Amino acid sequence: MTTGVRLDGTDVVTVSLTGPLTLDGSTDLRGLLLRCLAECPTAMIIDLAGATVDSDLPLTVFPAVARHASRWPGAPVLLAVPPGPVADRLTRRRHRYLPVFPDREAALASLAGAATAPPALRTGLPFSPDALPVARHLVTAACAGWGLGHLGGYAELIAAELAGNAVRHAAPPLRLVAAARGTYLHIVVRDGTPLLPRLIPPPVRDALSVVDRGLSLVNAVATAWGCLRTAGGKAVWATLRTVPIGSPPLVRPRGRLSGLGRLRPSPAT
Repeated sequence: MTTGVRLDGTDVVTVSLTGPLTLDGSTDLRGLLLRCLAECPTAMIIDLAGATVDSDLPLTVFPAVARHASRWPGAPVLLAVPPGPVADRLTRRRHRYLPVFPDREAALASLAGAATAPPALRTGLPFSPDALPVARHLVTAACAGWGLGHLGGYAELIAAELAGNAVRHAAPPLRLVAAARGTYLHIVVRDGTPLLPRLIPPPVRDALSVVDRGLSLVNAVATAWGCLRTAGGKAVWATLRTVPIGSPPLVRPRGRLSGLGRLRPSPAT
């Protein structure tokens, strides 16, 4: 199976798949799709025009990724599948989160009623302590430009802590993504180490640990946060509700997202 990825001017990412889809390759495909979601697109189209499949099992990766995307970063996933055997298999397995269209143009047309692409920042960071002030500056400036200046302090704290944690415990490349999506501001830091940070229960904390204290601050100010493996590394993300100045403090959602909690880097990271 070969893949191609493109992000167009409307912040819609298209992943084109060619060749046989196999169960063995579904893990790598899932990592690729999650890596694309870590860029916080407004939508993701998976184009299967050149793909073949000989069973239903490899197709289960698409609804699984679509369910994840519906929770975070809140981006719809659409399939573009021309009439044929692959479309027939998908028709028999209708999924709530996964609309199917005959081609990419039809999938794009379904998104045409949406407003203009919301703002986003996507950039590499130096893999050094300089990443912290660079991340702070970029996120603060982005929030000011997007009319979210009231979130600037929270956002720069999150960006700096996630970047600093990656520099201390992970490997390059280092990438920062910030995007305003509806009622949420998303902040993502990606690195080149696939091993995820280790979750610890709230009562366990080393009060003298700067790392733990910083991450507990992220936990305190973020509406939600977590991490996921991507192709070639991982993404650690946090969201802030875009409440106006003078509104009550940020409130955590009642639902539980996979990977939420306080993070402590694994000794191996």
